[in-house]
Amino acid sequence: MELSLRADIEAAARRGLMTSEPSRGILADLPAYFEPGETARFAVEGHLRGWGVLALTDRRIVFVRGRNGHYPTIFPFHQLCAVNWHPRLFSAWIYVTTTSGVELVTGVHKRAGHWFVDDIVNVLPAPMVEPEVPDVSDIDIAARLRQLAKLRDEGLISIEDFEAKKAELLRRL
Repeated sequence: MELSLRADIEAAARRGLMTSEPSRGILADLPAYFEPGETARFAVEGHLRGWGVLALTDRRIVFVRGRNGHYPTIFPFHQLCAVNWHPRLFSAWIYVTTTSGVELVTGVHKRAGHWFVDDIVNVLPAPMVEPEVPDVSDIDIAARLRQLAKLRDEGLISIEDFEAKKAELLRRL
């Protein structure tokens, strides 16, 4: 029995060359993970801590593992730093870099993975953000200087290395 899919999800699956019946089951469940009014643009199969579907919507990227009740992995656009495609011998990898880290989706159809990443540029409301670099506080610098001094005193680093690193840390103040 063929599962009926919402029109936008059906079109997203066609763009992503998705043909397997288990994938259609996850696609049928996708609306449960969408926000009101959210629409699917592209969908590909892949592996991210389990087999599932990576869907590009007009608001974010969603990865849903398996069927019925598995929590999705959500990548909101405002947290994206980069999305890259890396072809392998028989499939492709998609790297999703956010302000909180990198996730790797493996086993993606080569052409569909490339198209998926290309399509992200068309939906992003603004340029991808740079990862936030935490501020180095005076306390962190003081602790690092004490640690370096201890390494110097124990003979694990040279006096020259200590002085160079100390100067670098003090410039951050």
